[in-house]
Amino acid sequence: MKKKAELFFGVILVPIDFLMLVIAGFAAYFLRFGEAVSGYVPVIYEMPWTDFALIIFGSSIAMQIIFAIAGLYNLKGTRRIVDEFRKIFFACSTGVMIIIILTFFDRELFSSRFIILMAWVFSIAFVSLARLAVLYIQRKLFEKGIGLQKVVLVGEGNISRALEREIKINKGLGMQIVERC
Repeated sequence: MKKKAELFFGVILVPIDFLMLVIAGFAAYFLRFGEAVSGYVPVIYEMPWTDFALIIFGSSIAMQIIFAIAGLYNLKGTRRIVDEFRKIFFACSTGVMIIIILTFFDRELFSSRFIILMAWVFSIAFVSLARLAVLYIQRKLFEKGIGLQKVVLVGEGNISRALEREIKINKGLGMQIVERC
């Protein structure tokens, strides 16, 4: 069951990340062209949202390739939150840096630095929050005994007993002792 759970949570991250990246892009776009910002900073170059949507969808797919290279779709069991945030930060930063470099060479492609900056901030925030939600759901399922990794505990000393106690108390670790040697 553990392998199925790992696979499920690994696969579900792909469309969730894509959705969060798209939402981040559109949030940046509508923030820039909304009254809150355009009232203070006049809009010089306006891109129709349909054209922007093509850029967002293409950029989101490219970002997911960067996410995969960064190891964000690794199926190696439970993930540490700090490592996950670090990878998200660097992957989003790498993707935005590539977009900045592309716009440097072709100014016609995209000219709003504000949208790029806000899309970067929103992408880190939205992907991180979505992954926190997935991790929360995964831990809650562990607590209900779903998707646990079966482990054999070896040893009879104090450390072994403390480890057994911790695994039994903290179901969120995702482990279940099936045998003790």
